[in-house]
Amino acid sequence: MNRLLLLLVLLFVLKGATFAQSEYKPVRFFYRPSLGAMFPTRSFPTNDIPANLIGTKYQNLLFQPLAIGVFFRNIGIEGQVMLSPALTPRDRHDQFIKDINLKYGNRYHVSVYSSAIDDYLDNTSDPIFRGSLGPSYKIERNRWMFVGRMMVGVVSIVSNRGLVRLKEKGTNELLNIRWDTQYATEDCFSFHPAFTLAYRIRRRISFNLDLDSWFYEANATYKETTTNAFSGNVAINQYRYSHFMNDVSVGLGIMVIFK
Repeated sequence: MNRLLLLLVLLFVLKGATFAQSEYKPVRFFYRPSLGAMFPTRSFPTNDIPANLIGTKYQNLLFQPLAIGVFFRNIGIEGQVMLSPALTPRDRHDQFIKDINLKYGNRYHVSVYSSAIDDYLDNTSDPIFRGSLGPSYKIERNRWMFVGRMMVGVVSIVSNRGLVRLKEKGTNELLNIRWDTQYATEDCFSFHPAFTLAYRIRRRISFNLDLDSWFYEANATYKETTTNAFSGNVAINQYRYSHFMNDVSVGLGIMVIFK
């Protein structure tokens, strides 16, 4: 009797294990959107005025509308597209004004403009675009899955322009200073390691926790043009920036498993 009962229990366990295996087949092809927070760990030094116009420091949101991958057993390949807008473009403009007043405020009456303030007034901001492609490796244990990726790609840096009008106190001298870049967007090569921890709540749906990091060298060149409104004299200066950057993000999302 005891042997018969033990045999029935073993058959029930084996049947349950077989059902679980058929219910949660290994992931092969998937789509994975997510939303998270961006944490720039490094940014351009702000010793110069135009450095505040480069839009890397104040990005704080990450949206991943597209991430598609395929696995061949445990090894696969994945491509991603991510956007990280700055929710507070006013911060760049405010810091820009602060540095100009610090440099020119004692001698001049100051009137300042930067395209970052347009973002603030329109309640928008040009996002930083990120695109990556590379190999991946997964480990699956029942409902749990861990995915590691080593990708390369592009991070697009957005730069604003600036303008200041300086009226010298006690005189009629009037100066106009502009800061412009040749390209409003600069594409930077990036190395992008990433990790995902997923838990399958359904056969074709899982919840994900994502951790991503981007390493890249950002380059930007600003031309400073100073024009004397009365004499017409023009002076040109250039600021070249090259800085190693590292951005880290944490995101939550879902994985839709197609096969």
